[in-house]
Amino acid sequence: MMMESISYGREKFIEAISILSGPDSIRRRVIAAFRELQFLESKHFIDPEDFRRFSNLRFRLTSSRDGQKSGYFEDFIEKGSLEEILAVSGIISSLAAAVILK
Repeated sequence: MMMESISYGREKFIEAISILSGPDSIRRRVIAAFRELQFLESKHFIDPEDFRRFSNLRFRLTSSRDGQKSGYFEDFIEKGSLEEILAVSGIISSLAAAVILK
């Protein structure tokens, strides 16, 4: 059972990375990648707090509708603060570590 969880988590993470390198707009790629990863339930994370932060970030990035010019995602891409960029990097790193190590 543990190996199945690890395998499933790695598969989802690899699929999300593949989506991020696709041809669509960055917004569509990020939303699709987060959707791919949302199926990883908190039990796949080493730290439940990482999952909560990941879920909150996913919600914030995907809450604006397609075609909307002034949504949070566009602001994040254009004017993202260093703290936000580091938070995204940290969350993705935590996700990768959790998927690989757990």
